[in-house]
Amino acid sequence: MMVQMLLHTPTTKLHDGSNAATYAYNEAASTITVSGLGAHIGLPKVINGAEIDNVANAASSVVYIVSALTDTTMTLDIQIAGTGHWRYNLVKIVPPAIAGDWKLAPEAGALGVGDGLGNTGWWSSAAADVDTRSCLFDDIFRFGADGSFTNVMGDETWLEPWQGAAAESCGAPVAPHDGSNAATYAYNEAGSTITVSGLGAHIGLPKVINGAEIDNVANAASSVVYIVSALTDTTMTLDIQIAGTGHWRYNLVKIVPPAIAGDWKLAPEAGALGVGDGLGNTGWWSSAAADVDTRSCLFDDIFRFGADGSFTNVMGDETWLEPWQGAAAESCGAPVAPHDGSNAATYVHDEVANTLTVDGLGAHIGLPKVVNGAEIDNTANAVTSVIYTVSAMTDTTMTLDIQVAGTGHWRYKLVKD
Repeated sequence: MMVQMLLHTPTTKLHDGSNAATYAYNEAASTITVSGLGAHIGLPKVINGAEIDNVANAASSVVYIVSALTDTTMTLDIQIAGTGHWRYNLVKIVPPAIAGDWKLAPEAGALGVGDGLGNTGWWSSAAADVDTRSCLFDDIFRFGADGSFTNVMGDETWLEPWQGAAAESCGAPVAPHDGSNAATYAYNEAGSTITVSGLGAHIGLPKVINGAEIDNVANAASSVVYIVSALTDTTMTLDIQIAGTGHWRYNLVKIVPPAIAGDWKLAPEAGALGVGDGLGNTGWWSSAAADVDTRSCLFDDIFRFGADGSFTNVMGDETWLEPWQGAAAESCGAPVAPHDGSNAATYVHDEVANTLTVDGLGAHIGLPKVVNGAEIDNTANAVTSVIYTVSAMTDTTMTLDIQVAGTGHWRYKLVKD
């Protein structure tokens, strides 16, 4: 569970959130521990057993009692001197319904214009435009949970002659409609409107503003109001009036992160990884419960699957090394390239084929030596792609198998962090 720290107006750099910090929620003990110099919940002066009166006495760790917890509320207590206790009643900041990344729907009629609200009789996009205008259909309209708004266009978007293009075509985004200016949004649920504020910020087409279609970048608007005609968890229909009774309509879809997106680790239990003769068999060797501690530098490695398809091995200062990586013996040590997460990597989860492919030199899940058809014994033999079989998967657990030599298979049991 994520805990939002309430940081008051900083009076010193110790309590302003500038120091790295972590938290640990112990559900069984009903405690939350925040660790990091000056990190705190509620008031910075309140620490375990005291109220400090000097910033030099800032604590590096504070433990709070979780007296009550729901999906949206939390009550914390902390004892100070004697029997004195402070209490904090917190509420979770719930992102607005539209927070997230949205794109034009990949379908005919995703955008169009016509005479009257909801009418697209003058022109509307065809199914073929999803491909011919792919640089428009992959533009992202990003609504941040903090009220920020960003046009994310990548290297290309759809350009028209008023933007300097010789003809309508894909090209490099043109300022100020390129997302380079800071912008915000306001969703008025009662009024069924979304207002994006920031020079050039827009949804759909940059030329379409309230009451007009601009024909010069110098006429870019600093604010545009859209009518929310329909909204679900994953779809949104926006309308905007231009000249006269003319209206543009945009049908958007929310980009839903794949189920696998997030941080995963080896399960902290016996049998989290093992190898044997045949799929699912770990009779040759499997990790013991004690290995969670003795190989802690392996069990804290993170396999990070980005919502954007990126993959990263996040190992920190140490991971589990073997002699083929230069270690004198199997032990914890500094990650060794190219299996240290330093190379860019991606992943593809094929739910139909039940496979998970990571692409990128040295990118791996579980042990770096295990690749398709072999166990490598030299970093020079690192591969650029590894395919894993997804034998089981829930929202928080995943079992992966990979065949090495002959009928040998490795199995990894992962949990979502």
